[in-house]
Amino acid sequence: MPLETIFQILSYGAFQDIPHAIYARAGTYVIHLDSDFDDETDDYKDYFDVALIMSETPRDILMGTFRRRPCRRVYLGQISVKDIMFHVDKRISLRSAKLEAMIAAYNPSDSLDSELSREYPRHRDYPALLEPGFLQILARGTDFGTTVRVPRGLYVNVSEKVIGLLCEFDENVDDYKDYYDVHFVIGAAPHDVQMDSFRTENYQEQYLGRLAVEHITFDEMKYASLNSPACEAVSRESPDYEAMVALGAVVGIGTQSLKSPTLEALVANAIISPAS
Repeated sequence: MPLETIFQILSYGAFQDIPHAIYARAGTYVIHLDSDFDDETDDYKDYFDVALIMSETPRDILMGTFRRRPCRRVYLGQISVKDIMFHVDKRISLRSAKLEAMIAAYNPSDSLDSELSREYPRHRDYPALLEPGFLQILARGTDFGTTVRVPRGLYVNVSEKVIGLLCEFDENVDDYKDYYDVHFVIGAAPHDVQMDSFRTENYQEQYLGRLAVEHITFDEMKYASLNSPACEAVSRESPDYEAMVALGAVVGIGTQSLKSPTLEALVANAIISPAS
């Protein structure tokens, strides 16, 4: 691995000056860079704890399905924030000679003593808050983009078919491409994506074509009430919204749907392979 390799950021948690709780691609590996918040200084620590994620692939992270399952991780050490150079957007990628050296020194036998952990809590089963003409997003990764920030990996329900959309990272321009590669997940039903076993079933995929990012309209941020066992939808325009936020009774649940007649036409016109 040459010095100053570009590490693609696949996902991140909080963002304060720089991203934190980062998952990044290191060749075929996934690495986790975690910087804890220090209550005494009221700021994040000035270093990252670095771990190699053994049970997930870069695609699992980008598509968002990793959030539903435990992962095995091998601790590699610590690296100072000042030893990392972030992309000008701060969210797209990073470079670090020390991180490269840390990964190069990794001994695969260390994985025998890997730690089982769950970096994210299991998703709550929030309701699908769909507007007319929109398609339900079944799983999604983190939003990226220097101009338009959208999820770069997601699964969508199109006429009860599971359709995967993946926007690859282009190292030549150090940014994501402006189109998605569209795949039909053979033999999977929409509810399968919500199950922990979805990642381990090894579903086959059928390539359907490309879809320009500009041909997709993503919905607005959705919110839900935690006061109701049914987790009822709450509008930001509701007169009770601000009061509920103050009480911690409303949670943001992200973009849940998209509209794309081009995608629907692509799926409708495809010769879909039957499940074997």
